[in-house]
Amino acid sequence: MIIDTHEAVERIVEAGASKKMAEAIVKSFNSSSENLATKEDIKLLKKDVQILETSLRSEITNLETSLRSEINSLETSLKAEIQEVKNRIKYLSSDFSTIKVLLFTMLGITLTPLVVKLLELYLK
Repeated sequence: MIIDTHEAVERIVEAGASKKMAEAIVKSFNSSSENLATKEDIKLLKKDVQILETSLRSEITNLETSLRSEINSLETSLKAEIQEVKNRIKYLSSDFSTIKVLLFTMLGITLTPLVVKLLELYLK
């Protein structure tokens, strides 16, 4: 921001300050005003923020889409694995039932002559 330092000094002197004090005030103000933002600076900053916001929203949307896709893929994979485990359990269960029937049949075949002999001996 550019100011007419001579005019500023005169105004301060007219307000009742000494010339030396007026010059110190103007000099101090002038050196500190270099760090002040202008309206144009603020407009540019707002535009930059809007551009960043739009970019971030787009990136968030892309990440959200990607994550949903990954979650769906994992869900499908897990469902398939769960179904495979269920099928194995059914298979093993049917195998166990078959083995149980075979064992009882074998025990029956093996024990029948022995039971008959024991009954014969007992009934004598």
